[in-house]
Order: sequence, then C-alpha cells, then structure tokens
Amino acid sequence: MVLGITGISGSGKNEAARFYEQRRWKVIDVDELAHLLYRPYTHVWKEVVEEFGEGILTKSDIIDRVKLSKIVFNPEDPEGSRKALKKLDAIMHPALIRHIKEVIHRHYRRQTDIVVVAALHQQLEMKEYCDKIMLIQADPQVCRARAIKKDGIPPEVYDMRVALQREPKNPDFIVQNNSTIEAMFKYLNVLDLHKES
Repeated sequence: MVLGITGISGSGKNEAARFYEQRRWKVIDVDELAHLLYRPYTHVWKEVVEEFGEGILTKSDIIDRVKLSKIVFNPEDPEGSRKALKKLDAIMHPALIRHIKEVIHRHYRRQTDIVVVAALHQQLEMKEYCDKIMLIQADPQVCRARAIKKDGIPPEVYDMRVALQREPKNPDFIVQNNSTIEAMFKYLNVLDLHKES
C-alpha cells in the first residue's frame, strides 16, 4: 500500500508517519526530499539560484532555507511573497512529484508498504499515486502553537504558510490529534487501512 498522510503544519502528520516507520514502512518525507533537491549544483539548485540570486546561498554554496523563506513568506510584502512562492513552486513541485514517484516505484517493486507525508497534498497530486489518503487534524490553535514552538518561526509566517495548506475534501481516514502522541498511536494501531472508504 501507498498511504498519503497530510495535514496542516503542527497537526502531527510527521508523528503519524513515524508510527508506520516503526512498523517497517518506507517513509517518503517530502520536506526531506526537498532538502536533497536543494543540494549544491543539482538541476533544482541551479534553477532556484538563477531565480532568487546568490544572496540565498551560504559560503558553502548551500541554499539557506531561512533566507529563502524570508523571500517567499514575507509578511511585509504579501504580494511580492505570493509571486516569489509561485515561482519557487513552479521549480520545486514537478521535481518533487517526479522524485516521489521514483522512490515509490523502487520500493513498491520490493513489496514494501510506503507512506508519503506532505502538507501540500493537492499541489503534489498525492491522490494520483497514493492508494489511500489519511488526514491528521487538530484544533487550529493547537497546530499553531506546536508549529511555532517546533520550527521557531514568527506567528505571522506560520499564518502565511498554513493559508496555502488545504485539507483534502474526501480523505479515506481522518485522525484527530488534539491529545498526546501516545493517544494517536493507540488509535492508529487499531485502524484498518484496508477497509473500503
């Protein structure tokens, strides 16, 4: 099975993915995959640097994601941020989709169960290559507090990010995560992933 796990920032989707990873599922974390695509001198790296300039690079030619984030999530220039993010997405999303499919193909041939975890399920066309979609939900204020604490980002940057994240309309599973990780794991442990949605 290829299971897509999604949810807004701070919902706990990565923790849900960890539950399956502990059970020997292959986890494709789209954020981690993006890190790999940003490696110096790759095709994606060249496109991003060409678009946003060498000012986003460290002394080691690594893309500084904090600097890049300040361009695409700048509360003081919402319109400029929107245009910049659109350009970044046009570079990143096709590359991410291609690499996700490659990893799925590689592990699917080995008959390995796979989890794809990402917030931007629609932009990354998760329904195209996932057998089932799981939505992790939590109260908005809970998600906000978790993400700000974990990522160390200003509240206004979080708000800009989450405004772009849409929940799937008809997920196969909805998992509430307002309590503890242990409580969510207990629920996932008895969830039948093979039931008809």
